[in-house]
Amino acid sequence: MAIINVTKNSFIIAERIHSIIPEKFSHFKRLKKEHRNTTSLVDLTYGKSVKSILFTDSGHMFLLAIPVNKIFEKIRRVNEQ
Repeated sequence: MAIINVTKNSFIIAERIHSIIPEKFSHFKRLKKEHRNTTSLVDLTYGKSVKSILFTDSGHMFLLAIPVNKIFEKIRRVNEQ
């Protein structure tokens, strides 16, 4: 089981990640708006601007302040260990 640190004191199990959407994705703003008041949305930006949206196999959606390429680097580093 690979656990990655996505923000300060916030961790996600890498195997549970379903997809990651970058801020340049055409439906990015619509996704944020549609899920804003749901319990499946977890905002991990700590007041910073959203750079990526991470979806898990449980249906949760995480707003992250780090770009997609940094998330991929973290996953890669954990898998190499």
